[in-house]
Amino acid sequence: MKIDLNNHPTVTWSPEFKPGEKKTFQATHIQYRNALTDEAELQLAYETCEKSLLVQVSGSEEETNLPVFVAGKRCYTQVLSLKKGELLVLGKYAWVLRTYASGQGAKLIPIDPLQGECLTLKKVEVDHRLNIPYLHIPAGQSVVIIGGSGAGKSTLIRELVEVRKGNGELRIGGVSRQWPHDTASLKIAYLPQMDLVHDDLTLHQQTKSLISMVNPHQAVKETDECLRAVGLFDDKKKFPNQVSGGELRRARLAAALV
Repeated sequence: MKIDLNNHPTVTWSPEFKPGEKKTFQATHIQYRNALTDEAELQLAYETCEKSLLVQVSGSEEETNLPVFVAGKRCYTQVLSLKKGELLVLGKYAWVLRTYASGQGAKLIPIDPLQGECLTLKKVEVDHRLNIPYLHIPAGQSVVIIGGSGAGKSTLIRELVEVRKGNGELRIGGVSRQWPHDTASLKIAYLPQMDLVHDDLTLHQQTKSLISMVNPHQAVKETDECLRAVGLFDDKKKFPNQVSGGELRRARLAAALV
């Protein structure tokens, strides 16, 4: 089931939990339109030992027909576990779970969806390595490219993000990637499988350094917004050896969002 997420309203719902605390919420508590039905109850309990939030929705399936997802799993009446950095989705709104140090509780942080840009390729050819008659990827859609060695996967990525070497039309967000006025290249970023990590810089400092290359005048503001988008705002002062490998990749993703 595909869910198109909405931006959170001006007044956000962002509950906090002490160690071992349990809370029950209804639609009147959250006050988001179509986040929960009037008949449903959302039960949340923070497990200190596991550093996770237990989630359960009470009521019949008909009463809870608005989608509730816990870390990507549809929640009806069963108990599901939400861990640090994972998403809770109520209706068309999402929250990421942040846990405090030394098991001192947790908080659900509102996360707005990423908009993205559409991608269109027409008659794109690169030597004999790549031949795409037509390809259109709508904004917000995730696509996986698979193929054997030499199938053209890396060639396609380079054609998207580097100086073009092929023929044909390539548009990002409706803007053509034609030199010398290639403004479309500012709409796309490449996150490599392996990259350089500075162990002596915090996540905020590393992300700001990368963002400054693209938008130096708004680097501080953009850095905070991008780290918040990937659920790392509360960890921005941590160093690489203080976070997991997945969190470090999300910090790199934050810089790519500009």
